[in-house]
Amino acid sequence: KLGVQKIIVTRFEAEQDGEEVWRSSQAVRTLLAQGRLNPIAVDEEILTEYKRLSNGSVAGRVRLLGFLNPNDPLFFEAGNRAVTIADYELELRPVSSTG
Repeated sequence: KLGVQKIIVTRFEAEQDGEEVWRSSQAVRTLLAQGRLNPIAVDEEILTEYKRLSNGSVAGRVRLLGFLNPNDPLFFEAGNRAVTIADYELELRPVSSTG
């Protein structure tokens, strides 16, 4: 059976700190459905920061915050606090185009 996924950005904010640093925060709701089953809603917040380095590469940090949905028995106990947190570091550099 095939499923359907829909991603909705419910909030997006961005700021730039000079020419070297860019940050963003976005709230995302993902709806997952399959057949006649009730869809599942997953709420996340994604925090990003990118910093341009002197060597031309970009260092980045990403934090994913996961929240419970109202169908979860622990929803009210969790309040509006994240129940999962995942941190990532990125290194972005230009790819040489030899070809």
